[in-house]
Amino acid sequence: MKETCYKRVYGDVLSHDVVWRVIASDADSDKEFTDIIYEKAVGEGIAKISINRPERRNAFRHNTVKELICAFNDAMHDSSIGVVILTGMGTKAFCSGGDQALRIADGYSDNEDIGSLNALDLQVY
Repeated sequence: MKETCYKRVYGDVLSHDVVWRVIASDADSDKEFTDIIYEKAVGEGIAKISINRPERRNAFRHNTVKELICAFNDAMHDSSIGVVILTGMGTKAFCSGGDQALRIADGYSDNEDIGSLNALDLQVY
């Protein structure tokens, strides 16, 4: 069998099952994640962040962005993590953008009906 360039450089592709450990809350505040699922693959150096609002086609709201920032920050400071996978739950969409049900004249409303586009806060990560 002809050896591929990938195999010559990286070796065989592993075929074992990956064990995922769910990180259920923000480590700093112990606030439970509601809009995302944050997982780390045990011993693999991989973190996975899934937007978990399939009923809204994974559209983000203020809380979603806050949770994404928290999870990315945790992964960034975990020296065992080398890769972060960002995905969305369900089969309809990865992320359809801002949740239009929360749209007001000056952006997306938070709990106090103050509008902003805080998804831009996520760009620093």
